[in-house]
Amino acid sequence: MTDRESKKLSSYKMAGIVLLAAPVFYILLIAFYVSIPTIRDYTERQPFKSDQWKNWTETEAACCARWRMVRDLQKRYELVGMTRAEVIDLLGSPDQEGQATLYYYLGMTGHGIDSGTLSLYLNEAGEVDRYDVWHG
Repeated sequence: MTDRESKKLSSYKMAGIVLLAAPVFYILLIAFYVSIPTIRDYTERQPFKSDQWKNWTETEAACCARWRMVRDLQKRYELVGMTRAEVIDLLGSPDQEGQATLYYYLGMTGHGIDSGTLSLYLNEAGEVDRYDVWHG
């Protein structure tokens, strides 16, 4: 094989590698871009502070404060079994109230335009039977 043929073969190999690597690179780039909100949700969590929760007002600077605290709230407090009075003592007055449900608006979630809500469902005894955190 001549030097010229060797260089030509080498350039074909390089082109093949580039053709294979480019789609893999773009797939990884898209996967990273799509996962950024999830990564931010995890890394920007804040410790739950009752006074900050109660006094929170949604502003551009503090749009996600409750959303960032809700994971720590779930981890540190056993919400199921709390009475309505205990919940209000911890979280303040609900932003909205149903017949047997307390709703706390969590603000923006950091996932585009999504916002979140903490819903606490009370049983006949007035205790939290279950709860969920919704975003959408």
